[in-house]
Amino acid sequence: MSDRELPEFLPKLDAYDGDKTTVLAMRLLILTATRPGEIRGAIWPEFDLDAGLWIIPAERMKMRERAPSALVCPSRGSLAHHAEP
Repeated sequence: MSDRELPEFLPKLDAYDGDKTTVLAMRLLILTATRPGEIRGAIWPEFDLDAGLWIIPAERMKMRERAPSALVCPSRGSLAHHAEP
Protein backbone atom coordinates (compact mmCIF):
# COMPACT_ATOMS: atom_id res chain seq x y z
CA MET A 1 0.00 0.00 0.00
CA SER A 2 1.35 3.40 -0.87
CA ASP A 3 1.36 6.36 1.48
CA ARG A 4 -1.20 8.03 -0.81
CA GLU A 5 -3.64 5.18 -0.16
CA LEU A 6 -3.45 5.47 3.65
CA PRO A 7 -5.96 8.34 4.06
CA GLU A 8 -8.60 6.24 2.32
CA PHE A 9 -7.63 3.00 4.09
CA LEU A 10 -7.56 4.18 7.73
CA PRO A 11 -11.29 5.06 7.98
CA LYS A 12 -12.08 1.66 6.46
CA LEU A 13 -9.87 0.02 9.07
CA ASP A 14 -11.69 1.92 11.83
CA ALA A 15 -15.04 0.78 10.42
CA TYR A 16 -13.96 -2.87 10.28
CA ASP A 17 -16.52 -4.95 12.16
CA GLY A 18 -14.23 -7.86 12.96
CA ASP A 19 -11.83 -8.52 15.80
CA LYS A 20 -10.53 -5.31 17.41
CA THR A 21 -7.14 -7.01 17.91
CA THR A 22 -6.83 -7.14 14.13
CA VAL A 23 -7.48 -3.40 13.89
CA LEU A 24 -4.91 -2.65 16.59
CA ALA A 25 -2.34 -4.93 14.95
CA MET A 26 -2.84 -3.28 11.57
CA ARG A 27 -2.50 0.19 13.10
CA LEU A 28 0.71 -0.79 14.89
CA LEU A 29 2.07 -2.35 11.73
CA ILE A 30 1.44 0.84 9.78
CA LEU A 31 2.60 3.28 12.48
CA THR A 32 5.73 1.43 13.64
CA ALA A 33 6.84 -0.21 10.36
CA THR A 34 7.71 -3.39 12.25
CA ARG A 35 7.48 -6.87 10.79
CA PRO A 36 4.20 -8.81 11.10
CA GLY A 37 5.86 -11.49 13.27
CA GLU A 38 6.96 -8.86 15.76
CA ILE A 39 3.38 -7.59 15.99
CA ARG A 40 1.90 -11.09 16.32
CA GLY A 41 4.25 -11.95 19.16
CA ALA A 42 3.82 -8.70 21.09
CA ILE A 43 2.75 -8.89 24.73
CA TRP A 44 1.71 -6.04 27.04
CA PRO A 45 4.83 -6.08 29.27
CA GLU A 46 6.92 -5.09 26.22
CA PHE A 47 5.16 -1.72 25.99
CA ASP A 48 6.05 1.34 28.06
CA LEU A 49 3.32 3.76 27.07
CA ASP A 50 4.58 6.50 29.39
CA ALA A 51 8.01 6.45 27.73
CA GLY A 52 6.53 5.82 24.29
CA LEU A 53 8.58 2.66 23.72
CA TRP A 54 7.98 -0.88 22.64
CA ILE A 55 10.97 -3.07 23.49
CA ILE A 56 10.96 -6.00 21.08
CA PRO A 57 12.90 -9.00 22.45
CA ALA A 58 15.90 -10.22 20.44
CA GLU A 59 14.36 -13.63 19.72
CA ARG A 60 11.63 -11.98 17.60
CA MET A 61 13.98 -9.66 15.73
CA LYS A 62 15.43 -10.61 12.37
CA MET A 63 18.97 -9.69 13.46
CA ARG A 64 18.44 -11.31 16.90
CA GLU A 65 19.20 -8.05 18.71
CA ARG A 66 16.83 -6.44 21.20
CA ALA A 67 15.40 -3.28 19.70
CA PRO A 68 13.30 -0.44 21.01
CA SER A 69 10.63 0.88 18.68
CA ALA A 70 9.38 4.40 19.28
CA LEU A 71 5.62 4.64 19.54
CA VAL A 72 4.27 7.68 17.75
CA CYS A 73 1.32 9.44 19.37
CA PRO A 74 -1.42 7.65 17.37
CA SER A 75 0.00 4.21 18.21
CA ARG A 76 0.34 5.14 21.90
CA GLY A 77 -3.29 6.24 21.94
CA SER A 78 -4.47 3.05 20.25
CA LEU A 79 -2.54 0.91 22.72
CA ALA A 80 -3.68 2.87 25.76
CA HIS A 81 -7.30 2.46 24.65
CA HIS A 82 -6.86 -1.34 24.41
CA ALA A 83 -4.42 -1.86 27.29
CA GLU A 84 -5.05 -4.56 29.83
CA PRO A 85 -6.31 -3.25 33.17
